[in-house]
Amino acid sequence: MSYVPLDPDRILPATEVNTRTAGVLKEFASGERDLAVIHRRGKPMAAMMSIQHLKALLEELEQLRAASAGTERLETIGDRRPLNDGDIQQALGF
Repeated sequence: MSYVPLDPDRILPATEVNTRTAGVLKEFASGERDLAVIHRRGKPMAAMMSIQHLKALLEELEQLRAASAGTERLETIGDRRPLNDGDIQQALGF
């Protein structure tokens, strides 16, 4: 899942959400809507998203964190060279 620029169809005025809450929730439940930014007086105030969208977002975040942790581990190896058989034998006292 990648960033999707906000299009006008995803903007919901707060008054509309207040007056037709059940209808808005049905749009999310049916998959008709996956993300909405709620505006008040023309300014974004909150966001609503479907459970499926949230799960996908959290999964992507988890994958990015794992990739970042792996990159950090690789960077800490620095100039160390991989161990060879001689190193292992020496460490074990052979």
